[in-house]
Amino acid sequence: MSAFLKSPFVPTEAQQDLLFSLKKERQHTFFRAETGSGKSFILAMHALNLPRSLNRGIRPTTTALIIVPNPDLAVQYFYWIKAILSTSITDPAKLARIVQAIFRTNTDDEQKQEQKLTEFPCPHVIITTPTRMLDLIAKDQSLFDFENLKTIIVDEADEIIQPPEKVVIKKIRHPTPGEQLLDWIFEKRKAVSATEFMKFVATSATLTTSFNSFLSEKEWLGDTPVDSFKVISPSSAHSTSPQTEQHVLLVSLRKSSMPEQQPDRIRIAAARLPHATMHHNVRTKPPREKDEEAEAKTHYPPNYLAIPAMQRVLRETSTTKAMVLIPHGASKADFVWACHYFGLTGAQELRFSLSEAENGFLEPQSVKGGGPTVFVAYPKDIRGLDLKRINIVFVMGEFGTVEDYVHITGRTGRHRPGGSVITILEESTGNLSQKLLNIAIKLVRSGSRPSLWALPPIEVDLKPLPGDKYEQIRSEAGIITRTEEVALKEEREKKSKEERKKWLQMEGIVEPEPEEVDAEEELDSQLERPTSFGMEAPSISTSISQEPRPLDIGELDWRDALAQSLKRSASKTLTEGTDPKPVERVLVDLPVSNEDLDEELEDDTILTTADSDKSTETKSLEAFGGSPEFPKEQYQAAVKIVREYYRNRTNSSNSVPPVNVEETQASESTIPPEALLPNQAVLRRQDEPILPHTDNLTTKSSPEDIKLAMEGESLRQLGESQITSPGKTRRKSKKSSDEQQVKVTKARRGRPKKNTTDVA
Repeated sequence: MSAFLKSPFVPTEAQQDLLFSLKKERQHTFFRAETGSGKSFILAMHALNLPRSLNRGIRPTTTALIIVPNPDLAVQYFYWIKAILSTSITDPAKLARIVQAIFRTNTDDEQKQEQKLTEFPCPHVIITTPTRMLDLIAKDQSLFDFENLKTIIVDEADEIIQPPEKVVIKKIRHPTPGEQLLDWIFEKRKAVSATEFMKFVATSATLTTSFNSFLSEKEWLGDTPVDSFKVISPSSAHSTSPQTEQHVLLVSLRKSSMPEQQPDRIRIAAARLPHATMHHNVRTKPPREKDEEAEAKTHYPPNYLAIPAMQRVLRETSTTKAMVLIPHGASKADFVWACHYFGLTGAQELRFSLSEAENGFLEPQSVKGGGPTVFVAYPKDIRGLDLKRINIVFVMGEFGTVEDYVHITGRTGRHRPGGSVITILEESTGNLSQKLLNIAIKLVRSGSRPSLWALPPIEVDLKPLPGDKYEQIRSEAGIITRTEEVALKEEREKKSKEERKKWLQMEGIVEPEPEEVDAEEELDSQLERPTSFGMEAPSISTSISQEPRPLDIGELDWRDALAQSLKRSASKTLTEGTDPKPVERVLVDLPVSNEDLDEELEDDTILTTADSDKSTETKSLEAFGGSPEFPKEQYQAAVKIVREYYRNRTNSSNSVPPVNVEETQASESTIPPEALLPNQAVLRRQDEPILPHTDNLTTKSSPEDIKLAMEGESLRQLGESQITSPGKTRRKSKKSSDEQQVKVTKARRGRPKKNTTDVA
């Protein structure tokens, strides 16, 4: 399976139902499902997996014929089949024997299609539009073998085969090109007495029972039963995605009373729709009422007010990809030019290319630096197309049937929830009330309702027509027309300037302005210090008798605050029930020799205290059944880890000459602990972790030894002495220091190389 399917491929519920219906033998299929449910993709896979049909000469011939309403859908089918076969077939000649797409386009491409069909006749699958197939049949009928077809697939069947309306009209009904093509194919098969069964498949999101009745009257299918899956009556509501939002905007012109100073403006607001029910019908061609006041309101061409409204909506919603549908008869080239005139340079006609599809690209490439991508198309051109990430579909005016509106709604929000369909009406158009009623009827018949428009009414300046005389007067007077194009340009320039300034400041090329620095300092001063992890607001006092004064945020940094928090917590824990003299930090030394550590780890005794020395907490625990067992194994493992850490650090540091311990302790007792902060606090370097020393402590050490060891460690951290325990000083001999230096030197030089020179 190709990577195009993004394995594992999980079919939707509609795809599963369609597969079950296609597998039924000697039975035709009429299938209806919601837009975007994956019907077309399953049809392409089904046609590709059919067993190859053979002609009378036992030669491979065409097996399936897929008829589509527009060229873009034909290119999409070809792109899917090529992507599925891309892992096994890369030769264009082999691919041409399997699938070919033919449709109306420019002269050069049509000649290439005919040449490929002549060089590789009767491929396994043919994808075509009815008009192009009729053109080729008129030239040469021998190009196609319809006698041995196994399946005819008509996608968007109600668009290709349009049943007549039940309302009696005087006009003569002309069959559509798709109906003419199918009439010719079925007549040709009857003429040659084809006995092999040919399956007829018709799918659409708006398939009704009138289509089934019309085909029964045509006698194409004979007496073969038809599997009509969820085909509804014409009076029922069609199913659309409930997550797609529907909006109707009304654009009105505000003519300027002083055009020499102020240009015309437009007002964009949500329109109020009249009440409509399922009993109402859409009047596609209502009688045109002559509205002289409406015609006098504007001299602008059609859609001239709607384009800037669309531009404003794109900017407000931050949309990057959208589609615009214009009525049939309007020029797509003129509309694209008007979009470029208003600053939407990303607007382009929606047109798939077969050559790009052969190279692995389906959608047209976006214009770089042109802002949001806007595809311009007719409603008939988008049937069945699977466009990715279309956020908004704009409908410029009111036109088309209810079925057309259902397919318009299905172009957005595909493969993910969301999307919007926004209809923009100009107040100056004729029959405005009837058009608003038609839109309300379409919403009711499509099973949806208008969503709440969150934006308030907006007024913006209207860009004048090319060659407007008042614009020249305003420009000479220095008056700038604040159009959406100007607003977008200013936003881009501002954003570019801020990003460039930020980059220069990060590189150190430009210093930040003093005002910005003051603003940052003021913001930092307003930040509260976190109270978790011992980082509560610090406090000191000038003397012991005075109450602690809470410090300002800027007086102490986080290191001083952390030191005070640790000091207070250590003092409260270790001096409970004894002298309340504060202790700087729980710090003990680690044994230097391996013998001391081995003796300590091999000793089965643990740290115990006499009953008279038990703390209040220990006694209270014993009153409720005894204190918890001492974690001996964890303690021994922790001692070993800490010893290894401080041994490595001691080997890389120089020894400090000893000092008199008693004099140092006496001098320390006269200094209150608070006076040591913040400048004389016992703090480690920023890159050193806070870990305790356990040099001379063993499992038999008493609490007094621990306390004295901590006081000695505080003095040792000041750089005045190196103390291992109270009253004892450990000094390294000169011999041990020399041996250690030799070991370090050998480790740095590495092992000497052996002399491998051959001796004669």
